Amino acid sequence: MEAQNLSQVSEIKLCYHSKVKASQRKQIATASDVYDIVKNIPEMAQNIEYKELFYILYLNQANRVLSALKVSEGGTCSTVVDIKHLMQGAILQNAQAIIICHNHPSGNLIASQNDINMARKIKTICDFFTIQFLDSVIISSENYYSFAVNGLI
Repeated sequence: MEAQNLSQVSEIKLCYHSKVKASQRKQIATASDVYDIVKNIPEMAQNIEYKELFYILYLNQANRVLSALKVSEGGTCSTVVDIKHLMQGAILQNAQAIIICHNHPSGNLIASQNDINMARKIKTICDFFTIQFLDSVIISSENYYSFAVNGLI
């Protein structure tokens, strides 16, 4: 291959820069902690009863939050999640664990079959990468529902 042809090859740079000291990162111990963090993300706070938003929390070994990423946004009753995008963030940050969270604008905290299927699919993929899938949390403006607490994962 000629050297000049290499300039036509895409390059990927992998890096992670945290703006928060490790000791200052929020630690997740319960689903209530997840609820408190995600409901206070500005976009979620503004849209919790308007449209469905899907977030992922990436955690280190001590269950401290490395980052939160909005994975998708939908309408009033659903959103489409690209699992490749979700896992990309986990791998790029060397996350040891993840928690997924989305809102139900209706306020209904009952997990749909699609919610359950998505959580199970993500857990299977996490197992493959040896990343702990700790919980899937559905939130509303008033409360939350944890898959882990209710034995769904």
